[in-house]
Amino acid sequence: MMLVYGLELECGKYYVGAAPLGSDVVRNHMTGHQCDWTRDYKPLRMMFEFSSDNPEERDYRTLRLCVLHGVENVRWDGFYMSIEKALGTTQEISREVLI
Repeated sequence: MMLVYGLELECGKYYVGAAPLGSDVVRNHMTGHQCDWTRDYKPLRMMFEFSSDNPEERDYRTLRLCVLHGVENVRWDGFYMSIEKALGTTQEISREVLI
């Protein structure tokens, strides 16, 4: 079971991640010690968090944030380059999310 979480960051940026339940990953993001994106853009609040054993949950939440806020404003663990290559543009992401 994984914790899927979304963070709202400074400057209109967002981060979506998944981590083992009970890990310190979210706390590390909040203190700027987990990745460059959350170090550069300070987390403002936790938008959502839930436990899931479905890896597609994180991808679905990521795609929705990309549609709402733009691919350039959203980062996630292990998914950025593949979505750029697979879907190409924000309009294609919009169509994919709406299906």
